[in-house]
Amino acid sequence: MQIADELIESAQRIAHAIELPEIEEIILPKVEVVDIHDAEFAAICLRDGSMGFFYTLLDDTLQRLHDEIDADAWRGRSPLGLAQQYAAADPLARSMGLGAISAITQTLFRRSGYAPDTQTNSMAKMAFSQDDHVGMVGYFPPLVERLRARGVRLSVIEKKPQLTQESDGFRVTLDAAALGACNKILCTAATLLNDSLDEILSYCSHAQRVAVIGPTAGCLPDALFARGVDAVGGSRVSNPVLLKTRLRDQLEWAHAVEKYTIEKDLYPGIDELLLRARRC
Repeated sequence: MQIADELIESAQRIAHAIELPEIEEIILPKVEVVDIHDAEFAAICLRDGSMGFFYTLLDDTLQRLHDEIDADAWRGRSPLGLAQQYAAADPLARSMGLGAISAITQTLFRRSGYAPDTQTNSMAKMAFSQDDHVGMVGYFPPLVERLRARGVRLSVIEKKPQLTQESDGFRVTLDAAALGACNKILCTAATLLNDSLDEILSYCSHAQRVAVIGPTAGCLPDALFARGVDAVGGSRVSNPVLLKTRLRDQLEWAHAVEKYTIEKDLYPGIDELLLRARRC
């Protein structure tokens, strides 16, 4: 089964087990691109305060969001209908579908009383050293600079040919097979959108540790853990009112969100979470 099918199935299981809150609103960024990372995301907001983030700068998706999506039409509807669009071929539909799945996931976390670890950074257990060969799927500029400054060998997998380069101990390549030489791997959650995660993970089976990170990694991690991922790092809302304001103004999210980490060996699993949610 493809990962998209598994994530949609998990959203359906949640919907069958508990009553999902309706969509309160979908907050879209303005058409003008702002040079702030957080401004690249939109949010699906549910009536219980849960939110799911989705990326808006895939190809022409930002303009299409405003031309084709009637956000008001989704008010009062179940997020499950939107979640099912994650199986579509269209990148805009997939992105919004993944955001809806994340919102549904956050509702399950709330209802089951499950609180992911917000104290441990998703990269903390990597403990990067000069003996490591780090693989990075997606270019994370600040982290790249830190690792290079420490002399850590680094291979970055990118989809943009203009970013390819190679120097002493550092390589940016289009070839995902380069991950075969890496013992610790960080993977952007964007791989959940461009349908490349299964291929990427096929090169990671030997790695000591694999983490998938990013604001759009708010879905249930069961399917990722089953594929060999060790940790998932996402974001959850700590102040919904403040976050909605900052989303509309295209500002950094700051203290309106908390980054969290879910470790495979500490995660209770969807069956247990559903059981807890039904008891509440």
